[in-house]
Amino acid sequence: RHGPQLLTYPDSLGGDIAPDMFMSMFLCVLGTNTRDFCYANAGQTRPVLLHGATFETEDYRVPGIALGVEAETDYEERGPFRFEHGDTVVMFSDGLTELRRGDEQYGRARVIESIRRHGRLPAEGLLDGLVGEALEWAGDNGDAHADDVTVAVLRADA
Repeated sequence: RHGPQLLTYPDSLGGDIAPDMFMSMFLCVLGTNTRDFCYANAGQTRPVLLHGATFETEDYRVPGIALGVEAETDYEERGPFRFEHGDTVVMFSDGLTELRRGDEQYGRARVIESIRRHGRLPAEGLLDGLVGEALEWAGDNGDAHADDVTVAVLRADA
């Protein structure tokens, strides 16, 4: 089990985080020989799994409050799941879904549509397509980028 690794962080970070701030994290472990995939979430935006065989998407739903908010919080570990050939996990910060154009946010539905649209590309192409499409949608206004836009793609190619 890998969850206890995550549990050591909140107490050690709690004193270093300003009262009006928090930290989120999605921790995943992929066994390179077994392709067993486990994960835990601490307040991060839910990642999306793109199944390589069907190109259908699935949310990784697991609760967990942000790091440092409450002392001695337990974080639920999910898995192990078999990570099959072509399966892709797309992890992203809320800065992606919260990109703005006027009063409208980019939103999770657009992120998922973009993952489906670019999902047959190599991982780098999926990443570039997803981020490029979102930034193009938001345009070049200063209010659009109030938060970081962080995206990571993990794919089982072999």
